[in-house]
Amino acid sequence: VVAQEPTPAAAPVDAREIVRRTFANMEASNRKARDYTYTQHTDVRELGDKGEVKRTHSTTAEITVIYDRPVERVIERDGKPLDPKEQAKQEERINKIIRERESETEDAKQKRIAKYERARAEQQAFISEIADAFDFRMAPDETVDGRPVYILDAEPRPAFQPRSNTGKLLPKFRGRLWIDKSELNLVKVETEIIDTVSF
Repeated sequence: VVAQEPTPAAAPVDAREIVRRTFANMEASNRKARDYTYTQHTDVRELGDKGEVKRTHSTTAEITVIYDRPVERVIERDGKPLDPKEQAKQEERINKIIRERESETEDAKQKRIAKYERARAEQQAFISEIADAFDFRMAPDETVDGRPVYILDAEPRPAFQPRSNTGKLLPKFRGRLWIDKSELNLVKVETEIIDTVSF
């Protein structure tokens, strides 16, 4: 008997199904991320009334898990390393978290973990609504870092009925998603606020 390699599942061709499977993969990746340290980069562009870019700023952070909780350490702003004073503030904030965790009671620990898990569940519920909240249009494919990606433009779906309080925010955005074709993981996302948003 000759063992055969499993045949990979056919890639989805429906844009909404691509998004659903991508966000399911994201949740699996988020669970695995608790075992790793990784870098997260965020760019923000503030637009004027005519859509022109008025200001830009970026943040690069290192994310690591400390006592069951992901903790962000900012390492760059606008492409430049933090100055020594800001670095010291970041380190003191993280050291404070470590001291608090080392001295917390078992009851406090369980309450903290339960609170974090509730927040994660709410976040996942919000993410799961994204596939239903938008109409997706496939744009021409591109390559990012040598890997082929789908590009999907997302416009608010008029018939969308949010199932959560955070889901009510989704119609106030439009966006574009870059999704790795082979792994169906989100490579990049751009969002634009198209209505007043209050937090």
